[in-house]
Amino acid sequence: MGALEPAFARRGHSVVCASGSEAARVDFSAADLIVAGAEVANRAGLVTKIAAESPGTEIVLVGTTEAAVHPDVIEHLPRPLDVDRLLAVADDVADILDGEHLREPVDLVAYETLFAGDSPQIRDLVRRVRLVARSDAPVWIFGDDGSGRAVAARVIHDRSPRRTGPFVALNSGAHADEHLSRLLFHGDDAAVVRAREGTLFLERVGASGPITQRELVHYLETRSQDERSARLVVGARASGDSLIAPELHYRLKVLE
Repeated sequence: MGALEPAFARRGHSVVCASGSEAARVDFSAADLIVAGAEVANRAGLVTKIAAESPGTEIVLVGTTEAAVHPDVIEHLPRPLDVDRLLAVADDVADILDGEHLREPVDLVAYETLFAGDSPQIRDLVRRVRLVARSDAPVWIFGDDGSGRAVAARVIHDRSPRRTGPFVALNSGAHADEHLSRLLFHGDDAAVVRAREGTLFLERVGASGPITQRELVHYLETRSQDERSARLVVGARASGDSLIAPELHYRLKVLE
């Protein structure tokens, strides 16, 4: 990783390189972003240690997908390492922590309008929305009614690589089960068709019935076979709308 230090420095990032016993003595709380080899990090329990000691520090693992998967990691980069991608992640983290520095004025206005305030909670929310937007995994947004679940879903879409695609929203609580299923999955005007290459936001997913939930499970199981399939973002009340089938709960609870 030391060979990357000049590249980080050219982007204005301060870098500390450590390996072996040196890494064990690093003060993780002093870092905004830690980049580590996935295999070594997993063997040493490094991700769990960082998450416990410094939950505000973001983590990138470099290595095979199998070795890199971890819920506290914001980015998994395969080898050979895409240096430009890594630098882009570092830039994103720096932008969030520095209040964007007006680098993207349109986005800054949107964030100030939608997430007003500068409390640690708001800053953490903004950071997580920005980083979640990078992923293509399903997202589960919890919050009380009126807390801005749909707004957060829209911001995730607008900050994602899918932002040039459509954003389609449906409220599960507004439709009977069979009708919701038809709206989502059946016909040329189905929501999953209209949202291709974009984002499908399903509000109050817990209010959907068994027919819709079974079809959602099938969609999540098979969407990887279609590169143009919509990304699914769902909203739910903090206390839960109603019972959600375990198999759907498992497939949705990837990013929250």
